[in-house]
Amino acid sequence: VLTGKCNRKERRNRMDFFTTTSKASRRAADCIIVGVYERGKLSAGADDIDAASGGALAALYKTGDLPSAIGKARVLNGLDGVRAQRIVVTGLGKTSEFTARSYRDAVSAAMRALAGTKVQSIVNYLSIEDLDGVVAAASVENATYAGGPGVSAWSAVPMVGAALPAPRTDPTPRAI
Repeated sequence: VLTGKCNRKERRNRMDFFTTTSKASRRAADCIIVGVYERGKLSAGADDIDAASGGALAALYKTGDLPSAIGKARVLNGLDGVRAQRIVVTGLGKTSEFTARSYRDAVSAAMRALAGTKVQSIVNYLSIEDLDGVVAAASVENATYAGGPGVSAWSAVPMVGAALPAPRTDPTPRAI
């Protein structure tokens, strides 16, 4: 799961990205992004939040209060059983048609829904969804896309002392 936190200590606003393996419902953050596919199928993060909140997301979907169409999003506040202050539920469209483009559109919708809020930290649980056999986080461009030109270029960070795996020598492809 990809997590971003706004770093305002520097001259200009900057988003620092890192990964986490924590469950959506247990992650303390200003905002968590999850999704709903057509027919009410919840994304992995949404499913965890739904279970922790006693079925709140499924109930909201049944009453028509949650979007499933790409480009639509809704901000929820203060769900019981969830540590995050806000949950953005964004529509993901048809499960079978969820692609990198759909992912970017869903993240853009979530970011538009958050415009004007005081959110400082975001955990994007859409980055673990399957995009035609590839996890969204496998692509740097997809994982950090947050709604267009507001995202600046990448800057390299030295990995001093990082242990890197030995290069592969066998040509057999492996599943990611």
